[in-house]
Amino acid sequence: LWCHGRFTKSGEEFFVANVYAPCDVGEKRGLWESLTVRIQALGRRMVCVCGDFNAITSISIVLSTITL
Repeated sequence: LWCHGRFTKSGEEFFVANVYAPCDVGEKRGLWESLTVRIQALGRRMVCVCGDFNAITSISIVLSTITL
């Protein structure tokens, strides 16, 4: 989801990309490639990328959620 806005006081425009990244590594790579292309096309405009990146900080997090 992309949003485009303008700051009230300065009139400077900005873009916000709300990301929900897939868990699959290949699909995630495709998402980042498309985001990179889109952000580069915006030139020097301000961009904020936020959301759920489905990233883990430790393999123990994944292992603790596996049930047999």
